[in-house]
Amino acid sequence: MRSEYTSSVFENLLETNRIRHSYSKKGPPDDNERIEAFHSILKRELIYPNRFQSRFEIVG
Repeated sequence: MRSEYTSSVFENLLETNRIRHSYSKKGPPDDNERIEAFHSILKRELIYPNRFQSRFEIVG
């Protein structure tokens, strides 16, 4: 698991916004199919076509 998704800063951000963090269990690869599809669309339609000066510009 990547450390930025377990950092206290990230966990506090989730808690502040009342988001429950879900860690994947070991299982078949298609368990994450929906979220992977969402990430693909997000990158294709928001991230790749735009040039952001910083990561803070993305989250506004």
